[in-house]
Amino acid sequence: MSFLIDTGAQLSVVPPSPNFTKTNSSVTLRAANGTNIKTFGEQSLTLDIGLRRTYQWIFTVADVKFPILGTDILAHYQLIVDLSQRQLSDSTTKLSNRRIVSQLTSTELRIAVLRDNPIQDILDKFPSLIQPFTYTEPVKHSIVHRFRTTEQPVYSKPRRLAPDKYKIARAEFQNMLDLGIIRPSSSPYASPLHMVTKAQQGAWRLCGDYKRLNSQTVPDKYPVPNLTYFAVTLQGATVFTKLGLRKAFHQIPEPSSSFITYFRKKMSSLSFTPTRYTSRDVYVPPSLLECEYVFVRQDSVRKPLTPHYAGPFHVLARTDKYYTLHYRLTTADRLSLSIA
Repeated sequence: MSFLIDTGAQLSVVPPSPNFTKTNSSVTLRAANGTNIKTFGEQSLTLDIGLRRTYQWIFTVADVKFPILGTDILAHYQLIVDLSQRQLSDSTTKLSNRRIVSQLTSTELRIAVLRDNPIQDILDKFPSLIQPFTYTEPVKHSIVHRFRTTEQPVYSKPRRLAPDKYKIARAEFQNMLDLGIIRPSSSPYASPLHMVTKAQQGAWRLCGDYKRLNSQTVPDKYPVPNLTYFAVTLQGATVFTKLGLRKAFHQIPEPSSSFITYFRKKMSSLSFTPTRYTSRDVYVPPSLLECEYVFVRQDSVRKPLTPHYAGPFHVLARTDKYYTLHYRLTTADRLSLSIA
C-alpha cells in the first residue's frame, strides 16, 4: 500500500477496503477545494516504512482515492519531512528513507465546520474539541474509577462465539488496544463477553457480563443528583453540545493502586548508591593469604543435600579483596581454606 505524505492534512485517512462495511459517520471532512468528504468510521493499521520500527495508528476511513499520512501521525511519532533531501526521517531511530516526490497538491484535509458558526470562537480557542481522540495523552482531570469487593475474586469461563462474531470481537479488541483504551492484564477477575447488535446493520457492540462481579461490589452510597434538579440548572441556556460525550467512560482511568504499579513507581525513584572508597584494609583470614586451593560458597538456591561450598579451585592470582581462580573472579568473603 502506497501513502501520500501530506503536511497540510490535519488527520490521516485511508479509503474503505472491499470488505469494509460502510456506515456513514457524523464526522465530515473538507478538502482544500471546499469539497465535503464522507467518513465511515475508523480502522487500525500498523505501518512499516523501513525505519526500523513499526507505527500503529487509527486511520479515519473516508471517501478518498488513496491513503494519506497527515500531521497527526507525523507529530505523534516525530517524523520529519525533509523536502530538500526528498526523504522522511525518524527522530527516534535517526534513520531516513528516500521517497518519491508527488506532483499532487496538498489536500489540506480537516474537520468540516459550518461557516458563520455561532461557536466558532470557542472552536478556535480549543481546536482539540473537533480533533479525533486517540487516548494517548494523559487525562486532564483527577477523577478515577474505584470499586471495592467483599469476597475472593470471581471469574467466569469464556463463552463460545460464532466464527463471524469472534472475528468482529477480535478486531474490536485490537482496535481498543491500539487506541490505548485497554491493555494486557493478568487480573484474577474475568467476566464473560456478551455481544449486542447495534442500530446499524451488521454492527455489534461488545459488552461484559458483570453479574457475578456486581454481586460482590460494595455499592457507592454517594447520592446521585436527581435529573429534575439537573434540568433546572439548564434554565436560560441556549447552546447545547455533546462534544465531550464520545466514549466518555473510556476517559476515566483506573486508580494506580496495584502492587506492580506501586513497585514500578517506587523503583523509578531509586538509584544505586555510589561505591564508597575507604582507607581501611579488607580483613582476610591469614590462612587465605598463602593457600593454593580454596572452596567457594554457593549463594544460589541449592538442591537438597547439596554442599554449601564448591571446589577446590586453584588460586591463580590474589589482591587485597579479589581472588582469581581458574574459572572466575570472586571476593575473599566467599572463600574457605582447602587443606590438602
